[in-house]
Amino acid sequence: MSASYSINTRYSATANFGYTLREYVDTGREDNNYRTGLSLSYVPNEYWRFSTGYNYTENNSSESGQSYKAHTVDVSASLRY
Repeated sequence: MSASYSINTRYSATANFGYTLREYVDTGREDNNYRTGLSLSYVPNEYWRFSTGYNYTENNSSESGQSYKAHTVDVSASLRY
């Protein structure tokens, strides 16, 4: 699930949240995976777009050693010509 908001004509923000339940057949393993993040975009003119974002992922597993937490930061620039 995500939601976007146009702050003004140059800036926009997006927030996201996700959940996935994985059940592994014949092993009894279950993983609960949670994802959340925020991003911000800046469009100074009709040619350029700059974006940055942060995402957090957490996986809780019923199997020992399979749980994890991840932090991701991304930055991008695109040029249209």
